[in-house]
Amino acid sequence: MNLIKVALAGFALIFAVSCAYTPAIKGPGGELLERSITSLDRVRLGGVDQWILIRGEDITKPLLLFLHGGPGSAEMPLITRFNPALEKHFVVIMWDQRGAGKSYSSKIPKESMNIEQFISDCRELTSLLKERFGREKIYLLGHSWGSVLGMYAISRYPEDYYAYVGIGQFVRGDSNEHASWRFCHDEAIRRGDKKAVKELESVGPPEAGIYKTDIVNGKPAFKGIQTERKWLTKYGAWWFGKTDYSMIVKVLLTTKEYTFGESLNYLRGSVFSMKNMWQELLEVKLDSEITSVKVPVYFCVGRHDYNTPGSVSYPYFEKLEAPQKEYVWFERSAHSPCFEEPEAFTNFMIAKVLPETYPK
Repeated sequence: MNLIKVALAGFALIFAVSCAYTPAIKGPGGELLERSITSLDRVRLGGVDQWILIRGEDITKPLLLFLHGGPGSAEMPLITRFNPALEKHFVVIMWDQRGAGKSYSSKIPKESMNIEQFISDCRELTSLLKERFGREKIYLLGHSWGSVLGMYAISRYPEDYYAYVGIGQFVRGDSNEHASWRFCHDEAIRRGDKKAVKELESVGPPEAGIYKTDIVNGKPAFKGIQTERKWLTKYGAWWFGKTDYSMIVKVLLTTKEYTFGESLNYLRGSVFSMKNMWQELLEVKLDSEITSVKVPVYFCVGRHDYNTPGSVSYPYFEKLEAPQKEYVWFERSAHSPCFEEPEAFTNFMIAKVLPETYPK
């Protein structure tokens, strides 16, 4: 019996460390596309090993760098699951940022988990990609927390980017959290959901984005925000039409790009990133920090999003100065239009963004 246990443990370890790969891109007849690229690479950014996935049917197409949300919510598996059509028109680079997903490590210095370091990592990765593929500029797409990083990047380094697309655009944490809690509380009252009302009132409303039980003995606990997010999810304002995270768990456990161990480790990276960055993120106020950019800007917002609601992002969009800008509603989405309405999002990218911003 002991030998069997040892053998099973050994097989589990081998499976956990050796099975990550990304499938080749093939044509309708099963043939390998000659100009395609599929690459799962470890790169060193800011002194820390991080992972990127590169996929595209044609290596000559424009580069699109995806900045995931969170902090710490790596979305490499979601992009490959929901947005493979983007690979026909772009070379898509999916980056698991430091401390997240494949890039999580307990050895990452906590002091490096700050917005300035992530901006530096993004710039370093952008330069690496430009040099590797011989490009003057790339496209930048940011989701949720990634939309904060994206706005800082285009503000400081506009020469690097053709255009920026913000999904679930984050503007300021305090306003987001207040609007989010208010939606949940109002919805609970409307539904006569006494349990939800009681739980929400026990943790909020938030002050400066912080819920009553988010800090315990002077340390981040996130109990309040977990309660609020529970009801936000149950009321379909995180993912439209969904009431839990089971779909995300399924994608994480079946993705080919993560080892089994990396999938199980995903939550550790999310907690690590949130614990070290959430307070700083709550202090972000893009509406006063970045009022003008030199890059075309597109905001893609779910009509049912109350995580980063349109009531906060649209006033910012109206006053933001940019050479070109557009605010687009996705009617059957909440916080993630790129995943909730992937066909509509892809059509938007190829029919709107590319023709308006890519050099002929």
